[in-house]
Amino acid sequence: MSGIRIGILSPHNLMEKQWGEKFFDYLENKASEWMPEKFGNWEPLKNTYTKGETQRLLDSWDDPFLWIHKKPRVAGSVWMDRPDKHFRHSCIYIEPSKQAANEKRVINIVRELSMLFEADLSYLHYLTDNEFNLDTANEIYAPFDAGFTTLRIRNYLPNLPWTTFFGPPYVKLIGRDKLLTTPAHLVEQINEFCIYVQLTERLTDFKRNYKKANEQREMAKDHLGRDLFFDPTGRIARYRAPTFSLGRQIY
Repeated sequence: MSGIRIGILSPHNLMEKQWGEKFFDYLENKASEWMPEKFGNWEPLKNTYTKGETQRLLDSWDDPFLWIHKKPRVAGSVWMDRPDKHFRHSCIYIEPSKQAANEKRVINIVRELSMLFEADLSYLHYLTDNEFNLDTANEIYAPFDAGFTTLRIRNYLPNLPWTTFFGPPYVKLIGRDKLLTTPAHLVEQINEFCIYVQLTERLTDFKRNYKKANEQREMAKDHLGRDLFFDPTGRIARYRAPTFSLGRQIY
């Protein structure tokens, strides 16, 4: 299914209610058009949010937390690491409609949420049918559609999204200088531990001119190292992936 996909993978245990408070405070004050209207922990979503009733949201802050905003349409979910396991990232997945995704604004929202949750990896991508290939659907298309997971990125990245915020594990693995010299439309050092890579000028480039956008992506992958990304040819004998420190508590 084509559309805009956002993923934010945090090493923290988001089960702590303080994380929920941070999240809802950010949405209410910085991205109110993404604020939950219907929410819950399973579908169909039956709980309705009224402005000022943040405690009702926090009462449902559990794994998973699901929500939708109807107009403009935004669907989201938060999948939380369990404090007794610490084997996976806490993941925030958001699918905003085109009406809810002003390009500059959505980039800034992903950036600020990445900083808020100290993400190991975050991305923003416009998934198109051009990227679907039956032979590699499970390894490349499905992770974008459903969201990147720890199980996947412990082995390799499915592909390079339109924009990627590379957090500390990737800066350490790839190298700051290597990341900063990525052939892309925009590369920016956000802080000491995070580097932003934007492949092309526009979010919709993978839809409007897939061939050209994908060529830019392939150049960036060549530069960063093919062994970081899933290889459909099977020629890569050993992939390169970070070691993650997961389950850190709020501080």
